[in-house]
Amino acid sequence: MKLQRPVFTEANPFNPEWKIPFAVSKPVGFDMTKNGELPRLEPTPDGGAIVRAYTDLKRHSLCDDADSFFCNEKVAQPGIPTSTFLTRKLWDIGSSAAFGHRGDLSTITEAIEHHAGEGRPSLTNYLKLSPYERAEIVEFLKTLQILPRD
Repeated sequence: MKLQRPVFTEANPFNPEWKIPFAVSKPVGFDMTKNGELPRLEPTPDGGAIVRAYTDLKRHSLCDDADSFFCNEKVAQPGIPTSTFLTRKLWDIGSSAAFGHRGDLSTITEAIEHHAGEGRPSLTNYLKLSPYERAEIVEFLKTLQILPRD
């Protein structure tokens, strides 16, 4: 995802001052390519930033008749079916344990193999790969890590 500017400011258009439970006398901000928690954003030549979150930030239905594992989101939200999940960021999947959209799977492979519903075409393509190619994908995902601070 590309951002036009690398600066986060609070209050901001998505969280205006009148929605914050305390008064903001002067907006506070920082450059997310230089400051803040890791991983930091990648600056672009035009003054923007790249967010390599490995997500589409969309909700998807992940269950169907063939696999109902993800048909029971535990955190119900008004107007959102319990079979629908917000795509998780993968930028730290290699340094986090418990996988899947609810964090209730033990391996990356299990998480991939339970993608049904809207995820079924991607799962079908994954299963068409050779075991070696599937292992390459899992190994790539394991490289997406947030390393501990020194």
